Amino acid sequence: MKNSLFIDVDTEREQMVLIGKPPEIQQPENPQEAANMIMDDIASVCEALVTLIMICDNSGYAKKEEMLTTTLKYLSDTLENKNSDEKPEKVE
Repeated sequence: MKNSLFIDVDTEREQMVLIGKPPEIQQPENPQEAANMIMDDIASVCEALVTLIMICDNSGYAKKEEMLTTTLKYLSDTLENKNSDEKPEKVE
């Protein structure tokens, strides 16, 4: 099944991340379809992260194991602090 989404990130914009779907993608009709669509989107974003990490590893910029650890820590810290004003440490 085809999945398509766009992610626009601008760290200087008030709403830093915008996520959307092209108009040809049918919108979900019920909560279960929406949950399935979001899980497909998360899988696609994870695949994009894997691609970035592998580019970094293959180019010798950083080890994939270190990138994975940093990425998982950032996700964990961000999700744990999402309902507070506290920001997670910046990934460097």
